[in-house]
Amino acid sequence: MALIVALGCAAAASAQTAGEAPAAAAGPGWRLSLDAEEAWESNVRFSSPESPGDTVSRLAARLDRTWSGRRGRFSLAGGGRGSLYREVSDLNRFTYNADAGGEYLLSPRAVVRASDSFLTSYASEIGALTGAGLLLPTVLSRVNTARGGFAYAASRRTTAELEVRDERVSFDDPSLVGGSTTSAAATLGRQLTRADTLSATMQYSLSSVEAERSRTQTGYATWSHAFGASVRGRARFGASRFQPLGEPAYRTTAVGGADVEARWGRQTIEGRYDRFVDLAYGLGRVRVNGLFSGRYAVSLTSGLVADVRAFRGRSDDPADASFELTNTDLAAGLRYTMTRGIALVGSYTRRKSVQAPAAPVFNQGVSVFVTYERAWR
Repeated sequence: MALIVALGCAAAASAQTAGEAPAAAAGPGWRLSLDAEEAWESNVRFSSPESPGDTVSRLAARLDRTWSGRRGRFSLAGGGRGSLYREVSDLNRFTYNADAGGEYLLSPRAVVRASDSFLTSYASEIGALTGAGLLLPTVLSRVNTARGGFAYAASRRTTAELEVRDERVSFDDPSLVGGSTTSAAATLGRQLTRADTLSATMQYSLSSVEAERSRTQTGYATWSHAFGASVRGRARFGASRFQPLGEPAYRTTAVGGADVEARWGRQTIEGRYDRFVDLAYGLGRVRVNGLFSGRYAVSLTSGLVADVRAFRGRSDDPADASFELTNTDLAAGLRYTMTRGIALVGSYTRRKSVQAPAAPVFNQGVSVFVTYERAWR
């Protein structure tokens, strides 16, 4: 499995539980990551059923620096990776990523956050794309994502959040269509009981592909419930009103989903379903996407962890009845921690993409890599 450089900015904090006072969490001052990988893939280009297989060697490094204070935190990070293919040498690349971000406590109740990230990588390895169910060819791509947010704890149980986001994606191959999405969202959350949280979100998005625009307004409610200390579940339900690219008329569709996470001893099980409207980068169209995903992880020993992940996505374009895309991705891996900071990882991946009426594209691969991490102040 290809080693993917992390996309998330170290300072971008996750959404807080309703009523929880914002806090600037302290972290290590420095963090260094080094990786060396050997991999084989049966279809390295992943652009047609007849693409050749090849082996590849990869070396990667990433350095993070975090400054933490009583009221805030700021971080910078950067990394690079070189890929060397034995036969398909035109895919040899040096890719890189950089991000910066921070958060600042305006008061005990209010926090403001901002981050910006930029990366170049193969489209088939960018988490922002694969996480949305897009399995694209091995083409050099660029992603720039800027975020800003404000959270306010109105009481111990009630929070309000505002978030703006701008994402821009481009590709070096003319067969893939780049684009951008700018969105703004407002969320009001309320902790009803120790186990239940309810929130409501309104979001507006503007997507652009070349000279065409698409606007989407989405409203949904989210209910979260803790089934004891080991199991948590969440359900989302709402609707999106959107424009297909190049059409003045709006359409409406249901959106939402559900997910569950369970932990028992050394085992973790996760399952999720999402239905949403988004811009399919690379395909140049706005789609309605349904995505199933699951994960099972178990600690076999104190140093050995097995992890299996899978997703299956199916999407269609309401403006084009002939379009239908189905993607399936399976990954299984073993991670063995040899000593503090050093781990050996082996993985197997299997991907299949079917975009009617074209023939299915299939790829499988194996990889072994060693990773080293060190954190210090």
